[in-house]
Amino acid sequence: MKLAASRARPEDNLAILSLLSGTPQPGAISLTFERAPDYFHGAAISCEQPDVFVLRSASSASSDIIGVFDIGTRQLYINGELKAVRYFHDLRLAPSVRGSRALGLVFQTTRSLMQDDDLFQAVVLDENRLFLNAMLKPRKTMPNLAVKGRIETSLIYGRGSRRHSSSAIDVRQATNADIPAMQALIDREGPRRQYFHHHDLSRLSQQHPFYRGLKVEDFYLIHAGGELLGMAGTWDQKIFKQTRIAGYSKPVRISRPLYNTWARIAGGLPLPRPGQCFSYLTLHTLIVRDQDPGLLRVLINELLAGPAGDYDALACGFFTSDPLNRATAPFPRRTLLSHHFVGSWNRKRRPELDSELVPYADIARL
Repeated sequence: MKLAASRARPEDNLAILSLLSGTPQPGAISLTFERAPDYFHGAAISCEQPDVFVLRSASSASSDIIGVFDIGTRQLYINGELKAVRYFHDLRLAPSVRGSRALGLVFQTTRSLMQDDDLFQAVVLDENRLFLNAMLKPRKTMPNLAVKGRIETSLIYGRGSRRHSSSAIDVRQATNADIPAMQALIDREGPRRQYFHHHDLSRLSQQHPFYRGLKVEDFYLIHAGGELLGMAGTWDQKIFKQTRIAGYSKPVRISRPLYNTWARIAGGLPLPRPGQCFSYLTLHTLIVRDQDPGLLRVLINELLAGPAGDYDALACGFFTSDPLNRATAPFPRRTLLSHHFVGSWNRKRRPELDSELVPYADIARL
């Protein structure tokens, strides 16, 4: 089948949503990552400048969408400096075009948008073996990619406790009066983290698409001795982004009733019925001074005892090399692993990245 790629239009929304809901990610727990009611709302969260393309048959009268991907641009700190980075994500191909030349067309389209040294970023779930193997196998039609770390996403559950080891540490909700100090913390610490997103917190009050559904009270601050040591936002993204259970492998399907009985008694994370969504609160814009896991552990504990108590889990993600990832270990959790790729179309060399900078992952924007 001959395919053609074109930029997505608002009227393509329903067809894109249908494609996303009909293309589950494989695994023992098969998931669909959906963007109802408007795909373009979620696209504006991942990238300040989305660049969404759809694939259609070029040789058929049908106008059905059989593929979609976003190769939008976001502003990230790379080696301490802000750079525009292309983020390749949300690739979905209908079963009828898998194994065809669709992936070649996707990368051909991507190539037409980029200069040789423009940075390219992608994240692929470990259990998506088909696409992961394609990314790991170098081809002339693909960018010059390298795996730059793995990201561990944790779904933390439990009630938490407001008691913590140091009474000198205070965790509280942010107010408008805190925005200057929060922005100063971001401006100081952001360049010290590889891949940290650019943030302008003044946009919170402007209902900017990059902060859809957020307000300053959704941020929590860590203080000690009157000093701001860290912060994190909490985000209920179900108004534009859903993780739905598409199905279970046979072993999980058989054991699920017994497991859920245990979960109700012991306070575990229940497994929803196929067709239902996970209910979780996502951490984002997370900064902790000196990447101190102890401080983050206090924050997570407070959130579990507070706003996350209305959800099945608190979701957060870190590169496995990030010291902050150790903060999640004491809590009951489920985890997902992903490969993180960085590259460009320069065939002679790959991007030079400062290995001394701790990499940053913001799963709310993946």
